[in-house]
Amino acid sequence: MGMVMLAPSEQDFAKRFRSNNQSVRDAIIANITVFSPISTIREMAYVLSKTGSHYIAVFDGSELVGMLSRIQLEEYAKGQEGMSPKLLIRDVMSPIPFPVRIYDKLVTVREAMIQRGLSWLPILDEKGKLAGVLLSS
Repeated sequence: MGMVMLAPSEQDFAKRFRSNNQSVRDAIIANITVFSPISTIREMAYVLSKTGSHYIAVFDGSELVGMLSRIQLEEYAKGQEGMSPKLLIRDVMSPIPFPVRIYDKLVTVREAMIQRGLSWLPILDEKGKLAGVLLSS
């Protein structure tokens, strides 16, 4: 099943965007749920309904391998009425387009996200553990 990280307040989030010289560490939010690629879509939907989380990071052991948002899951579910209860997260997740660490330059990462049409990315700390989510805006 999933693990949930709690989000800081919106006021704290707004304070983080005052400078383009910031690192990613200064702009992340922590509202993210972690799943294994072999968790089922139904398990994920249940956890998300209980937590209200909007972002899913997929870890295979200690490696970040994929990502999925609540919006992506809802779009997928619309076309999958009566979907198999055994459908796995690995079957619908998006691969990580590029790894981002908390010490990376915020402006550089946001430019890369915009170029790739990404609205968010999971962020890893210095040890490769999940630190939170970076939004493109």
